[in-house]
Amino acid sequence: MLDATTDSFKAWHSSFYGDINTSVEETKKTEATIKASLNEQMTTYLQETLCEFYDELTPFAIVQCFHEAIKRNFTHHEKEFNKAKELLEFVDKININA
Repeated sequence: MLDATTDSFKAWHSSFYGDINTSVEETKKTEATIKASLNEQMTTYLQETLCEFYDELTPFAIVQCFHEAIKRNFTHHEKEFNKAKELLEFVDKININA
């Protein structure tokens, strides 16, 4: 009886962890596919943007624009972060769990 129970447990264990490992591998493949797709989309978007402005702007001006876009993106997210931080600090001060 013990051998049958042990064999049953081993089969279940192997099946269960095999399924988990398969799911993890499938998730990793899906994530890699999504990242590859996003990289392609970004590359295509930048290519089209460069083509649109390449005749009008110098390479230096293009790099300046890219730098400015990064700074604006940072500023936008910094403002959002500061709003969330302010709200969290306010809620922490009123101690809603008291």
